[in-house]
Amino acid sequence: MLWAPPRSLSTAFLRVMAARGDLEVLHEPMCDLAAGERHELPTGEFLDSVAQLCAHVDARRAVRPVFVKETCEYDYRPTLSGTQLAREATHVFMLREPARVINSHYSVNPQLRSDDVGFRHLASLLDFVKAHGRQIPVFVDAERLQVAPECEIAAFCSRVGLTHIPGSLTWQPGHLNLWRRTQRWHEDAAASSRIEFREREYTTRVDNDPRLRKMYEENLPFYRYLKQACENQPLPRTVQAVP
Repeated sequence: MLWAPPRSLSTAFLRVMAARGDLEVLHEPMCDLAAGERHELPTGEFLDSVAQLCAHVDARRAVRPVFVKETCEYDYRPTLSGTQLAREATHVFMLREPARVINSHYSVNPQLRSDDVGFRHLASLLDFVKAHGRQIPVFVDAERLQVAPECEIAAFCSRVGLTHIPGSLTWQPGHLNLWRRTQRWHEDAAASSRIEFREREYTTRVDNDPRLRKMYEENLPFYRYLKQACENQPLPRTVQAVP
């Protein structure tokens, strides 16, 4: 399960996981449920509760590994508590520098609030996973992912026990049915064919807007806490790769 603040390149990461071809991929099912929506599966079926989500993941991982991507506008601890997902999943925390997160998020969602940025929820979730999960948390650094995508993906695969597939680092542009409900958020991911560094220009930014600056200052301590945990994560095992 990948947890990330919105606008942290998590959808680009999902594209890599989907391009592998050997994973069952779910796009923000808990986020949909927290927003009061049903989560639609690629099959056209719907999940209406976390209990149904847990049952679906359990059934599908008997066939092949399941990758679930979530964003952290919400506090998921109450709904995760006591579930098999909390105990057995490998929980992956994706980090991106908060100013980049906030600038990008505000450009898509001008109603952005400080808690929507997500670092407070992400830090609380890390503590929750440490207390209740059986697997060691894993971290992905979005800045490293942009400048050295193959190295970061290979390290991730090693940490979670997947074989690295270099061919998954490129794909055909276009929207995926996985994110049909939230398509407007994923125009950059849809236009992409690989992960690459792009420095976007935003009119309203942390460095020129007091409201965004306040959000940055409120989220920064939680980012630093998570970043320290990221720097202390175990080194990856030897990477195996297939063409």
